[in-house]
Amino acid sequence: MNNKFFAPLLVAVLAFTLQTTYASSLIYSATLTPVPAGSSPSPGANVLFSGTSTFSALDFSGTLFSTVLNNDSSNPYGLANLTFTYLIQMDPTTVDPVSRFTISSFANFLTDVSETTSNPGDIVPSSVNRSIAPGNVVRFSFDTMLLGAGTTSALLVIQTDAQNWTTTSAGLVDGVGTQADSVAPTPVVSVPEPSQIMLGALSLFGLLIFRRCNKGQSQTDAITGK
Repeated sequence: MNNKFFAPLLVAVLAFTLQTTYASSLIYSATLTPVPAGSSPSPGANVLFSGTSTFSALDFSGTLFSTVLNNDSSNPYGLANLTFTYLIQMDPTTVDPVSRFTISSFANFLTDVSETTSNPGDIVPSSVNRSIAPGNVVRFSFDTMLLGAGTTSALLVIQTDAQNWTTTSAGLVDGVGTQADSVAPTPVVSVPEPSQIMLGALSLFGLLIFRRCNKGQSQTDAITGK
């Protein structure tokens, strides 16, 4: 192949891949400021669950809309993997605005995070971050534009490589916090590799042999007077 043609083509492919797949990847301990603007899940996505949950604290209240989808062609991890969306709608009676939304558990999963607006007045989060490894909690912060009375958030989108989901509790904070029912990936249960089990068993066996030999030597020394 002509190198003059191949080199620009390679650069273009790499640039396209990085922009479309990894532009909004959220790794452990990372913060994205601003939250990358994206789009809603693809039109052909399959809705596995869609539900609402009301929340209330001393000085704010509202409704959380949560959705789980697969077959989302915009999910960089594949059609079989899950996309989670969250939308917050504040009640007109809210006194103090919400400044943070947290959701878990995303531990040990890859996450690609974005926001998308449907109306000009939608409140866009100022940043999003993830807790330290294994990355259990994803936090959206509303520091520039607060979720006050009668407002609606942008659609918060978390695309993952998870294939199973479960119910969980989301947190909403304005200084005082409250919770709402929501959804997230089913936690991964760590199962030891067979080789690790065998190594542990051999180590234990070796320790028992050592103690037995040491005990036998001590008895022999006591008899011989050494």
